[in-house]
Amino acid sequence: MNFALYRELLAVRPIRRLLLVGMVARIPHSAAGVLLTLHIVLTLDQGYAAAGAAAAVMTIGIAVGAPWRGRRVDTVGLRRALIPSVIAETVIWSVVPHVSYEVLLPLVFVGGLLTLPIFSVVRQSLGVLATGSSGAPPSRSTPSPPSWSL
Repeated sequence: MNFALYRELLAVRPIRRLLLVGMVARIPHSAAGVLLTLHIVLTLDQGYAAAGAAAAVMTIGIAVGAPWRGRRVDTVGLRRALIPSVIAETVIWSVVPHVSYEVLLPLVFVGGLLTLPIFSVVRQSLGVLATGSSGAPPSRSTPSPPSWSL
């Protein structure tokens, strides 16, 4: 595998910045499970089993919603697909700390369902940055994905 091509791609400042922002943007979603667990165990005085159930409900929502959200980004465009996610996440995660456990479960499912499709956003942006908005090949050679063979 020729890593020099990846080095050339990462030498492009906007691409490097996009990948860094993409990594940082995943932090709140990674922390959501931990915060949800701590809230349920410490604030709502439920056990870790209840916290695990809520995390599972949120994960199921993410698993169901991720392909749908990614397709929305591809079909209606980035801005139109992100607006419902941003509004829903703002409302839902602002309300979650103030509701009972029984109301929290459907809220975290919907929150997971409408999670911001960070990977789709980074993928689409990377495609534009790597090829340019005209669709012409980049000035630097773009690395091909690794081929896995046994």
